[in-house]
Amino acid sequence: MEEKIRLAVFGQKRLSREGGIEIVVKELCTRMAQNGCDITCYNRAGHHVSGAEYDKTIEYDGIRQKVVPTIEKKGLAVVSSSFFAALCSAFGRYDVVHIHAEGPAFFAWLPKMFGKRVVVTVHGPASFIMPLQIGKTPIVVPRQHQFNEHVNDHQVEFARNVAQRMGTIIPVEDINTLGDIITNYDQIVAGMGHGMSSNNAKFNEELEKIVEKMMEEKK
Repeated sequence: MEEKIRLAVFGQKRLSREGGIEIVVKELCTRMAQNGCDITCYNRAGHHVSGAEYDKTIEYDGIRQKVVPTIEKKGLAVVSSSFFAALCSAFGRYDVVHIHAEGPAFFAWLPKMFGKRVVVTVHGPASFIMPLQIGKTPIVVPRQHQFNEHVNDHQVEFARNVAQRMGTIIPVEDINTLGDIITNYDQIVAGMGHGMSSNNAKFNEELEKIVEKMMEEKK
């Protein structure tokens, strides 16, 4: 029997629909759990943005939710909760640690130091440029109109164009394939262009052409 992939996830407030990151984490974790992954979400302490009456944790099959210590002051909540979540992830029995957003990703070194494979999701349509600059091949999951994640499919079209023209990203339109892509990441990127060209001007020129082409098609 194939052993389940064990994931730790942090960076979100909680599994909810109170923000973009929370929606992505909830949808991703519930679907990966349905596909047989063993998931632990390290959530931030504090109240739901809509009020304390919405604080009740919703349980999902295959997902453990744990609240980490959080200093509930402006500017400290994200830092403190991310540090403790990273610490728990580092010492826990996980195959992969999935971190969401730039701030929490600062602590990626902690689980990496303990031999964990770390995936960082930086949310936003052009967020893949930063990992390209440091020689990484990012996995890009664009928001889709069919799931009411966006008003149109411009993110899907943008990701497709970059993948086809430049071959430096791995676009994922079927979320059910994401688990396999993460597991087989090293094999997938073998032979691909790795990261941004050392010639930044050339990269920017190609990116500008893609954007201009998309704008022309919309007219």
